[in-house]
Amino acid sequence: MESVTAFLKQADIFSDFSEEKLAELEKISVCKQIERDNLLIKENSKADSIYLIMKGRFLVYSDTGEEGNLIPANFVILHPGDTVGEIAFLDEQPRSANVKALDNNCAVIEISNKKLEQIASPKFYHTLARRLSSYIRSNNQIVIETLRKELENNKKLVAMGRLITYVLLLISFYNLSLKISEALQRNPYTSMFASTTIIAIFTITLSFMIRSLPYPIKNYGLSLDKAGKIITETLLYTSILLISITGLKLFITHIILKKNIPLIDLESAVPYTKAGSPSFYLWLILAMLVYAIFVIFQEFIARGILQGSLQIFLQDKHRKLMANLIASGVFSAMHIHLSNKLALLVFFPSLFWGWLYIKQGSLLGPIISHILVGWWALFFFGLESVLA
Repeated sequence: MESVTAFLKQADIFSDFSEEKLAELEKISVCKQIERDNLLIKENSKADSIYLIMKGRFLVYSDTGEEGNLIPANFVILHPGDTVGEIAFLDEQPRSANVKALDNNCAVIEISNKKLEQIASPKFYHTLARRLSSYIRSNNQIVIETLRKELENNKKLVAMGRLITYVLLLISFYNLSLKISEALQRNPYTSMFASTTIIAIFTITLSFMIRSLPYPIKNYGLSLDKAGKIITETLLYTSILLISITGLKLFITHIILKKNIPLIDLESAVPYTKAGSPSFYLWLILAMLVYAIFVIFQEFIARGILQGSLQIFLQDKHRKLMANLIASGVFSAMHIHLSNKLALLVFFPSLFWGWLYIKQGSLLGPIISHILVGWWALFFFGLESVLA
């Protein structure tokens, strides 16, 4: 490690000192060892010295954040040759930040403020003022840039909050529309076509809304990146869910209802057509296709827009989990017009699709899984009629 004299000569703050002054400065300087994670300066403590870093790195930070957390915007790393404590030398106010050793065996040169005042020349104060002026200018630019970014983020969050509000309002109107048209709900054909038409209108409306937001469409799951991997993964996970649904129907029919209801029940999906006839299978295929389209709209609203927006809007560290719970609750409410039991039951697969959305970052997986589960449960097993 270099001598104290060499470090004092290299320090910009003492660049105007003569050899004689540097000799006097060395006499009032004290070398101090600071171990890793120990504080050199504590925020709000009395300021009585200037420090010149000789060895190791030091972190300058403020701990005025929530629960004592460090504020990232205030991070500064000091290296050998840097000085700290100049501001307090001028204004004689308490320390404005903490300074902590980041390395083992850190070393500093400590210079008493009172002793420094006795040998400091007018040039020294001029040099110090110039350094602090440069620091303030630089810091102002950082503050301005930070505030500008914060303002942009706040604007985005306000827009996102407005979108979430619109989504919830539209879903409320969706449920209200279906509740008002109860006559349509008695016929499964008109019910499905009516539901699909209404949700399609809402989807188009929301599509125009998200175009005005400053976020890429990938934030709403509209991406086909790694589609092959997503499809394979989705089929694997969904197969487990399908097996669970099979077990659920067997449990409901044989244990709870104690009825000998067939496992495969295609007739419940197309009740007004003679089973086995050509028109029966035509209506069945048509109903399955309409359902698939309905699912795409439904997942776009519940998963892509609502859950995706909440993941951006919420600031909590568990925001993704909370977004999934809220979106699944809304998704469940979207089925209340069909059956209270069904609305409660779909909450759980919705959590699974929300998890897929978080894991894959795409709507492709949840849509495929939702379609397969819906076809399996509603069209082949007739689970809706069992729960009615």
